[in-house]
Amino acid sequence: MMRLVSVVRALVRGGIDLLLPRVCASCKKPLQTPDRSQHVCRDCWSRIKKHRPPFCPGCGRSLEQDTLAADACSRCAQTSGQIDRAWSPCEYEGVIQTLIHEFKYKHKEYLAPLLARLMADCLTERAVALSGIDVIVPIPLHPAKLREREFNQSETLARLIAAQLEIPLVPGILVRKRNTRTQTELTPRQRVENLREAFGVTAPAGINGKTLLLVDDVLTTGATVSEAARALKKAGAAAVFALTIAS
Repeated sequence: MMRLVSVVRALVRGGIDLLLPRVCASCKKPLQTPDRSQHVCRDCWSRIKKHRPPFCPGCGRSLEQDTLAADACSRCAQTSGQIDRAWSPCEYEGVIQTLIHEFKYKHKEYLAPLLARLMADCLTERAVALSGIDVIVPIPLHPAKLREREFNQSETLARLIAAQLEIPLVPGILVRKRNTRTQTELTPRQRVENLREAFGVTAPAGINGKTLLLVDDVLTTGATVSEAARALKKAGAAAVFALTIAS
């Protein structure tokens, strides 16, 4: 039923978009292109900040000048995360932050292909050995949060990425056992405590000995993907990587 409601609302929004002038999803200025698949103007697209090498393996951000000789950035060096490697194409600010917010909280699902393409292209541009990734796993929402938001942005992105990279997707194998508080206003320490034992695995045999790619929208402190990876490794996963739009 929820899926049907989401489809109907998406169709209604699509009809509204056809009737109203098309504007950039970031700056809201009219789009000059007749291509209806374009949702961001050239100026905004050029202002999306990308992470530049060398990259921190723990979060995907660019390494700071004073940590170039280290194995991780200053943030990741102070934590003991469970992620084996993280990739993220963009810095979480400006245009990309606006696009993620529009997609995630304002039901602009039509932005998903653009965001997913950024993520998938990040792996190919960085020459990630895709053959070494067995399955893609989206970060789940608690059922109560899913009813409230009406869709899981991570699963939407994961489906598109799985199709583009031709890697199997296994939604539902990782679940939220607790409806945790939103992480936005919590300190790094509070985020870790908030998510402790929040995830569970429904079918351990499906991931036993496999290398997984976790997909989420944003990596800030890394607490969410790290706790999810902890649950997956406890259930038998050999390695867990993470891919987000921004960090």
